[in-house]
Amino acid sequence: MQESFTLSLSAQGSFNNHMSSHSIYEFSPSENIGSKLIQTPNNLIYYKLNKTNIDSITILLVDQDHNPINNLEAGKVLLSNNGFSYLFDQIRLEINGIEVDSTRVLGITSSLKGYLSGTPVDYYCYENAGWTFKNNTKSTNNASEFSACIPLKYWLGLFEDFKKILVNSRLELILTRSHSDLNVINVKSEGSATTGAVTLNKIVWKVPHITVDDEERLKLLKLVEKEKSLFIPFRSFETFEYPELGTTTKAVWNLKTASKLEKPRFIIVGLQKDRKNQISKDCRVFDKCDLTNVKVFLNSIAYPYDNLNLDFNKNNFSILYDIIVLRKKIRNPLLSPSTFLENAPIVVIDTSKQDNSGTASSVDVQLEIEASKPLTGVSAYCLLIHDRIVEYVPFTRESVPNKSAPGGARKPVETRACQRALSQRIPAPPARSTLKSEYRVLYIITPILTFVLNYDNNTLCFFVFLFQPVSSRSRIMIVNCYKTQLKKNPKLTVPEARISISQELGIGQRTVSNVISEYNSRKTVTSPSKTRNKQSLKDKLDDIQLNTVRRHVHSFWFNRTIPTLDKILQVVKDDDSLPDISRTNLQRLLKFMDFVYTKRSRNSALIEKNEIVVWQRRYLLNILKYREEGRTIYYLDETWVNAGDCTSKTWIDKTIKSPHDAFLQGLTTGSQNPSGKGKRLIVLHIGSKDGFVPGGLLCFESKKTMDYHEEMNGETFYNWMKNTLPRLEENSVIVMNNAPYHSMKKEKIPNTNTKKPDIIKWLLEKGQVIDRPMVIPELLEMVNNIKPQYDKYLIDELVETHNRKILRLPPYHCELNPIELAWASVNGHVKSNNTTYKLCDVKTLLMEGIERVNEKNMWTNFIKHSTELEEKFAKIDFIVDEMLTAETERVTMTIGDTSSESDSSDN
Repeated sequence: MQESFTLSLSAQGSFNNHMSSHSIYEFSPSENIGSKLIQTPNNLIYYKLNKTNIDSITILLVDQDHNPINNLEAGKVLLSNNGFSYLFDQIRLEINGIEVDSTRVLGITSSLKGYLSGTPVDYYCYENAGWTFKNNTKSTNNASEFSACIPLKYWLGLFEDFKKILVNSRLELILTRSHSDLNVINVKSEGSATTGAVTLNKIVWKVPHITVDDEERLKLLKLVEKEKSLFIPFRSFETFEYPELGTTTKAVWNLKTASKLEKPRFIIVGLQKDRKNQISKDCRVFDKCDLTNVKVFLNSIAYPYDNLNLDFNKNNFSILYDIIVLRKKIRNPLLSPSTFLENAPIVVIDTSKQDNSGTASSVDVQLEIEASKPLTGVSAYCLLIHDRIVEYVPFTRESVPNKSAPGGARKPVETRACQRALSQRIPAPPARSTLKSEYRVLYIITPILTFVLNYDNNTLCFFVFLFQPVSSRSRIMIVNCYKTQLKKNPKLTVPEARISISQELGIGQRTVSNVISEYNSRKTVTSPSKTRNKQSLKDKLDDIQLNTVRRHVHSFWFNRTIPTLDKILQVVKDDDSLPDISRTNLQRLLKFMDFVYTKRSRNSALIEKNEIVVWQRRYLLNILKYREEGRTIYYLDETWVNAGDCTSKTWIDKTIKSPHDAFLQGLTTGSQNPSGKGKRLIVLHIGSKDGFVPGGLLCFESKKTMDYHEEMNGETFYNWMKNTLPRLEENSVIVMNNAPYHSMKKEKIPNTNTKKPDIIKWLLEKGQVIDRPMVIPELLEMVNNIKPQYDKYLIDELVETHNRKILRLPPYHCELNPIELAWASVNGHVKSNNTTYKLCDVKTLLMEGIERVNEKNMWTNFIKHSTELEEKFAKIDFIVDEMLTAETERVTMTIGDTSSESDSSDN
């Protein structure tokens, strides 16, 4: 008897996909408990899709839909090798709302893993999963239709390694669609297509249903009562991508800093050249790229110990193939030497044998890649296989799982009642739990969802309790079932209906009772309310609005008036460009913007923090010095544009009363505004007095709709800066803000949160002598003495190697950056001309707006405006000092005079 977990996908578009089932984990019950397991029909879990690229798809083991998969008309485009894996950029598995395993760059990761893990015995299984190793393998029929089934162990390490049991857990599978489907499909020579896309129709996750006898249920009840944290050890797959190694023959890549619980075991490196998002090329094939040597450094220890000395031109690659054979300890690997050279000339480095320095504390993982020719246009992928241990807490019968507090914290109150019911083989009484009516529980005495895994030749089973808000669809099912039973038996009572419906639908009796009561009173049912995170005021305001508030505060100082909260509130309310802000929210906002109250006089004055003032003064002095030296100053910043961006107001014809009226008169009703903001483009550029730098634009589609700062990361910015620096003039200055991705530190400096052994280790690595026992404050004092030598930014060092200089703006001073005015002009052009609300057209308008700014030489005026603001900021600090000093002296003199008069009167 064999059962399986199955993940199936059905796609439509330029090709058809109808998938069959295949095993992921086999079920073979052992003799000692085989009679206690009862196999029930498989349960197919479908998820209807209406998603596009970069969207997330979440599958819970709850919703059931037995509708068939529709076969759609197939196109001429064929599925590429391992193409299904390239449909998704990431897959995540969550247990009790907490992520336990994930795989990024899914197509590359599964390809690398497949080349290493497979054997000829597994060949047909891989072919059934969408792999095509041989040229004569045909993945489609004459109608260009194909089918495949993907075992989840090909994608996630937990499904391959974890052989123990999970108890009372909710599982969620989250799939994130790729940015592009060009790596999924392949066009033959007779085709002329250059683009393509795939629209997913349905995803299926197949699981078996198992029921155990009463004795095994009692054992599981006792396990739940203990309420202990359980651990899941497995190997995790973590893939890193280096978009372009550069023009050198040797590249150094700092991968990550691994903890002692995530010890690197194997590191697999593959290179590709001009394959990504190329519909005419196979993205699962890796290139030789004239590779000569690869080394991995865990802290200061190198792997392998000797150089590889590769030379593909002389057919000297046997050592790579031999490493794979030794790693798997098999005589017959999946790829032959010739197939390995043609499809996967990858490097496998075994780092499992580590000494104490490699396993203690944290481990810095660094990769060195050498080639005989420049690595121009070469992308590098590194798969890091490491140990991982996650912890989960089983749900108790009264606990409701959520993101912040997974698992249960109280014992189930109905345990004894269930034990008595099991021993007497009678239905258990309803539990007196504290669950709200919008949650449903599958009780342990009823047939529930069960996974079966093999461990030490013994078959063990575990139960999965499902907690989820009962949707409107489930409520309608309860009402329809109630109507059907009431029609058959008009004398049916609510308690009788509650029990029968609960058993039939697997929904808690209390939930059934509440839904029936609501229906009887209102003749309708309502959907459960969704919890929405309330956005704070600082998240609603953009940088321009924040600077408007700052200018209002500074305007009081320019007018030689002390700003107070009430005065600022009145000015903010009179400003139409700002939203309505309450006094409390304004106080919080000013605190967030690093304003503080000072009590140097009778009136509470609002001033900026001392460190902000010092930063501002330092910036103004430095930029003035650079201008006097005649150095070219560049300004960079990020922005975003939405597909739905348009002007808020437009001219309309009030004589047109309806579309029909406009049609009769031969007129129009004008363009309609979009229903929402739509998709978003993240834009990064750099410019100077000569305009935007040619070739300096970075533009990509966002995955989220929140602030773009969450999308940009340090690696993306670093690679962009590395490619942009050669386009800038020598000895120039680059002005930018202090965003986190602009300010990545070269190394982590110990602080008060660092453990004492790690502080000592860091000091010793820096050559410091600790000749006596010291406490943490003494050690941190030593750290502070040498901190300036090592507390450096990664971007700053990169720029300095190219003879350029970084100058950072003070926090929340974006008005000093002229590129903000340039972006305002570009965004205005997009909003004024956007009529289609399509992202591709918006990108075209964006390019036109950038060219428009360059053609009209607007940058000169933008820089002039920022220079005038710099002069104002240079004066305002002295005005603040002068006013506060004068006010303090006035108050002091008043107090002194009053005291003298009092003394004289007494005499």
